[in-house]
Amino acid sequence: MRILVVDDDSDLRVALMDVLRLSGFQVAGAASGAEAISILKAGERFDLILSDYFMRNGNGLGILKYLQSTNEPHPAFFLMTGHSEVRSEEALSMGVDEFILKPFDVMELLSAIKRL
Repeated sequence: MRILVVDDDSDLRVALMDVLRLSGFQVAGAASGAEAISILKAGERFDLILSDYFMRNGNGLGILKYLQSTNEPHPAFFLMTGHSEVRSEEALSMGVDEFILKPFDVMELLSAIKRL
């Protein structure tokens, strides 16, 4: 499984990428929604995008909007946030598969990924 981790917090992004690699996944990272969209536009394909919601340069829903505009099947999408109110009807209707509330337990995240 190929996973794209998108978070502007470099410590969290790198730690998540390390954990996911050690769990046997192929992982790439992006520091912003804009960078994630650039990676996707370059033709990279992923089975899961694990994205923070609030970032300095584009948010997680912006990535989903881009994916929907391509009219191609898009990967599973997990939205990480420290704000429980983000779990909105808009996000669900856009295709968010899972909400990950920060701080989270890594084992629970891995279980959610493996359920895919």
